[in-house]
This record gives sequence, structure tokens and C-alpha cells, in this order.
Amino acid sequence: DLDRLGSLLPYLSDNFLFLRVYRQHLAHRLLARSSYSLDAERSLLAKIKLCHEQSDTLSLEGMLSDFEKSLVVGKEFRAQEIHRNPPHVRAIWPTAQEREPILDVMLLTAAHWPTPSRNTRILVPRRFQALQDAFQMFYIESNPQKHLNFVPELGSVEMDWQNDQGTVTLVVSHTPSICA
Repeated sequence: DLDRLGSLLPYLSDNFLFLRVYRQHLAHRLLARSSYSLDAERSLLAKIKLCHEQSDTLSLEGMLSDFEKSLVVGKEFRAQEIHRNPPHVRAIWPTAQEREPILDVMLLTAAHWPTPSRNTRILVPRRFQALQDAFQMFYIESNPQKHLNFVPELGSVEMDWQNDQGTVTLVVSHTPSICA
């Protein structure tokens, strides 16, 4: 529970070790979208700020800001693509019966997030590459000064399989495990 964790902060002997570990866990929760509450994350961040200087918590604030911005930009992208429905996306964009879009992008500011320990080259299937290209065109159109670099090894893949008994959902948290 993040609230109880916040009450322990004044008693920690190595606050910088805590910050490093917390940053890794926050990144994992945000990338996996498993944080149950952004308000709880912000509340804990406010408690951390009481024990640390602002420069120590800037990356944590940036991660939360990136996450919130990604939700907005992703929603705008999906809305635009559904309305515009260009030929290169039409064949791969989900139908009304499917519950989630195929591509859900997180915009990460490199200075805020922990970097992957290795630089794995992943061959992305054409269906995903077409969506990446569509997102890149969408994003650069409104942010020409920004540079996008897709890092699929930080992502996950969710697949639904339907049969007579119902639907089975498979979530794989590290893309390289299935893209080899």
C-alpha cells in the first residue's frame, strides 16, 4: 500500500537507495499500467518531496506527467485514426467488437525513465509497424520538434483468443519473448 509506504519515509536510513528502487518500481507499474491510482502515486510523491530536494524528485514527477500525457495523446490518436481510417490502417485497426486498440503508445522522456539494460533489436511485424508509422505521423504533425524512438522491449503484448468455451486473454510483459 503506497500510503503506508509514505509513512515509513522519515525512518529510512538510505533515502537515495529508496528513491532508486522506487523509481524502478514506479516505471514498472506505469509501463504495465498496473498502478491502481495516480492520485496515490502523487500523494506518495508529495511525501517523498518532504524528505528530498526538488532535484531528487524531478524524474518521478516527469514519469507521472509522461504517463498522463500518454493517456491523452493515445486517446486523441485512436479517435483520429478511427475517423480518418486511412487505407494502411483500415485492415489492421480493431473492429467495434474488439475491446482494445492494437497499439497503445507510452511517450517517455528519456531523462526521466530508467533506461533498458540492453539495446535489443526487435523485428516488428508489419501490422505493428504500420500502426507505429501512423502514430509517428500523427505525433510529429503536432510536435515537429520532438523525436520518437520506439522501444518495444519495454512494452507488452495482449492477445485474446475466442473459442466455444469463451475468451482467453494472454498478456506477455516483455515483447522479445514472443517476437523472436
